Amino acid sequence: MTNLSRLEDRADLQISIVLLASWVAILVSANWGNWPPDLSALYMAGHFWSTGQYDLIYASPEKFFGVGVQSWADELTRLGYPDEVFFPYIYPPLWAALASPLAQALSPPAFFNLFYVIHISMIAASIFLTYRLIKPPVPLALWCVVSCFLAYLSMLSSTALFHNQLQITVTFLIILSLERYGASAMITAGIALGIAAAIKVTPAALGIIFLLDRSYRPAVVTAITGLGMLALSYLITGPQLHVEFLNQIKTISEQVVIMRVNWNLESFLFQVSSLITGVPLIDPAKLPAELLASPLDHTQPEPFWITIFTKVVLIAAIALVLFRTHGLNRLDRLRLRPIGLLLAMTMCAPLGWSHHYLPVLILLPVILTFVAPLRAIALLLAFASVTSIGVFELVHLQNTQIHFNAMFNTAILMATFALFFARPKSFISKQPSKMLKRRRLSPK
Repeated sequence: MTNLSRLEDRADLQISIVLLASWVAILVSANWGNWPPDLSALYMAGHFWSTGQYDLIYASPEKFFGVGVQSWADELTRLGYPDEVFFPYIYPPLWAALASPLAQALSPPAFFNLFYVIHISMIAASIFLTYRLIKPPVPLALWCVVSCFLAYLSMLSSTALFHNQLQITVTFLIILSLERYGASAMITAGIALGIAAAIKVTPAALGIIFLLDRSYRPAVVTAITGLGMLALSYLITGPQLHVEFLNQIKTISEQVVIMRVNWNLESFLFQVSSLITGVPLIDPAKLPAELLASPLDHTQPEPFWITIFTKVVLIAAIALVLFRTHGLNRLDRLRLRPIGLLLAMTMCAPLGWSHHYLPVLILLPVILTFVAPLRAIALLLAFASVTSIGVFELVHLQNTQIHFNAMFNTAILMATFALFFARPKSFISKQPSKMLKRRRLSPK
């Protein structure tokens, strides 16, 4: 009987590998040759670094948002791509320098195709690593089917793929860090999280998981890695580009960004205020043509009350996550705290693009561990459906004086947070359903 169990495990792994490899091949084929507006920013920044045009790396519109400036358009025309959409660069200057050899050696399409192979493979790897992290009472093959379905249908992943976003790399590093931490590989966990934080700062806050567990080694390694990457960035690129980068961050943080794919609390509150006061954010005379074109120019100065309220909500949400997971065993804490912290931090960040929630999407099947199977699958199916592109476009047609679909999806994410952390505590302290436990027989 022990041999049978091992055969079942081997078959489960083989089926899962075939599933994930097929999924990767399908998505690489579907995205091959696409021009991703976000990743084009990394290519152009690397290109400008390699050609010594450092002053153009952070060139952007006055309020940052929107397509890139004329100098970039002129350079793309010179390179033979005059009609492509591109966005400004908003990463630390280190990554422009590191991307420069690839930008120098590859054409934009080849650069993008390479990253599509890397990024889609990273999503598949993240699904596998999440299974190892969560240790759910279901076969790996079922986990892969559920996760691939979510990643195929939900906008949280489809927009990340459309833009070939570096958020995919960040997601992989976050999941790798958590999985390695669960496996007690503390140094690897800290290095992975430190590199993720060197691309986008937010992941650094996940170090609170290490600190609350009194696991100081990964926390220290995270800090050392992050500071080391910062020192390397200054050494390679100098202080001026860092000043320009920080100025861009300041410009963004001082605005409320009203766009249909910005799903965060600031935008939500500003639009609720618009509804209450009756002051439209969009000129009704321009409807519906302007909305259907999804213009990228709806930014407003951030009111002080929204700044304060958002910070209070962030602190309260993090406190709720920690309170509701206090007293759980280490594995259950590691199952639940990341999804709660990621939801809270992303919703309360200055920007909450739909693709920023990709780590949440990868972790979401954790619900299979705490909820009866049919109910869990129904909840996952509902989440995938309401965050799908089809529903998004349907809700988009209902826009009048606000970006209603941005509010709708923000509300869905708030409800997801509430499902995990505002329900009776029995939901998050329940042992995995015995109905889903795979049969394990100890050797005689």
